[in-house]
Amino acid sequence: MLDIRPTRGSHPRTSLPALPSDVLVRVVRLAVPLTDDDEFEPWNRARWLHDIARTCRALYRAAAKERSRLVVLRNPTTLDGASTTAQYLRIHGQDRPCDLSKLAQHVKSVRSLRLYLDPATVVDLSALAGLPNFRHLTISGGTLSATDPDRLPTNLVELELLDLKCAPALADSLIRRNTRLDTAHLTPLTGDDGQFVPGEALATLEHLKFLQYAPTDRVDDAAPFYESLLDPFAARLVDSLVLVYDTECRAPVDAVKRLIVHYPVDDADLESRSELPDQLARLAQWIKTASRLESVALPGTWHPNKDLDDPYERGVQLASNSVMNACVARRIRVTFCDLDEARPRGASAAPLCDAVRTGRSSVREIVALREPLDEWPGSWARLLADEEDYGDYKSAMSRRVRLDFGPHLVVPSGAARVTGTQTRSCV
Repeated sequence: MLDIRPTRGSHPRTSLPALPSDVLVRVVRLAVPLTDDDEFEPWNRARWLHDIARTCRALYRAAAKERSRLVVLRNPTTLDGASTTAQYLRIHGQDRPCDLSKLAQHVKSVRSLRLYLDPATVVDLSALAGLPNFRHLTISGGTLSATDPDRLPTNLVELELLDLKCAPALADSLIRRNTRLDTAHLTPLTGDDGQFVPGEALATLEHLKFLQYAPTDRVDDAAPFYESLLDPFAARLVDSLVLVYDTECRAPVDAVKRLIVHYPVDDADLESRSELPDQLARLAQWIKTASRLESVALPGTWHPNKDLDDPYERGVQLASNSVMNACVARRIRVTFCDLDEARPRGASAAPLCDAVRTGRSSVREIVALREPLDEWPGSWARLLADEEDYGDYKSAMSRRVRLDFGPHLVVPSGAARVTGTQTRSCV
C-alpha cells in the first residue's frame, strides 16, 4: 500500500520513490476520483488536490493534470494544451457564434458540457458529434443549429435545452437520436412559428425517468401559457414528468405526479407580488383534488420551522403552510429545495432539481407534525392587525434580505413524509 501522506520530519521530496508520471497520475486518481458530483461541487475536489500537491513534488504535476479535468471558460477559443484532458467544461457568456470545433478536435475526453450563453449566440451541434465519452449537455440561451443535420451527438444520457431558438425538426432529431436519455430538462423552445415543446420525440424515449419542464425567466405576453404547450403530451409522459409551477401558471397539468413550486424570492419589488399568498392558496385547493399527484417540492426559504419577523415573509410562509397541509392530508410527499440558490451564473431558467430527481436528503432536524400548520388567513388585512403593522410591513419589505436554508421537517411515520433536501449547486 502506498501512503502519500507526508510523515513528520521527512523531507517532502523524498516521501515517494521515483515513479513514472503515468503511475503518479493513477495514484492521484485513486486518492481523489473524479465523479459527476464534483462538477457541481468543484471546490471540495480542488482542495483535496491542493493538499496532495503539497505532499511532495513528485505528485505536484500529477495533481495539476487532475485539476485540468474540470474547466470553466468564458470563451471556447481559449482552450489550450492544459485543458485537453478536461472531462467537465462550463462555458459562459458568448455574444458571437460559439465555435466548438476546437473543442471537438482537442478535448475528446469531455464528458459534460454546460453552455450558459447570450441570446445572440449560435451553437453548431454538428461540432459535438463523435465525442466518445460525451454524456451530459446543457445549453441555456442562444440559437441551435447544425451544419450537418446527420451529424449530432448520439450518446447523451442527460440533456438540458433552456430558453433556446431552435427549429422544431432539429430539436426532434436531437432527442430521437439519443435513445439512452434518462434525464431531460426543458423550457418552451422558440421556432419560426412560435413556442413549442418536442413532446412527440420525448414520448419515444424508453429510458426517460426524469423530465423537468419549466418556464423561462423571460416574460413574453404574446407567448402561450407554458403549461398549455405540454398538455397534448402530458399523459404520455406522466411517469417521467416533473412540472415546475410558478406564479404565472394558471393551473398545473392534470396528469402531473411530481410538482416543484418555484417563484422568485430575491426580487426587490416585493409589493408587486402581494398576490403570491393567494396564488399559493389556490394551488393548495388544487392539490386537494389532484388525483395523480405524489410529491411536491417547496422553496426552503419558507420552511415552517423558520421564525420570520418580516410580515411579507410570514405571509408567504403561511401560504406555503397551506400547500403543505393539503399535501399531508393527502399523504403526498413534501420536500424542500431552493432552486435559485443553485442557479448557474447566466442560466435563463431554474436548474435541475436533484432533490426531486435523486431523493437525497440532508435532514438536519426532525420534528413531529401532530396538527395542521397555521395557514394564510385569506388577506393581508387579516394578517396585519392595524395600520401601524402595515407600515412596519412596508418598511420591512424595503430592507428584506434572503434567509439561509434552515432546518427541515418530517411528519410522523404513516403520514406523508416531509424532508429537507438540496439541489445541486453550481459556480
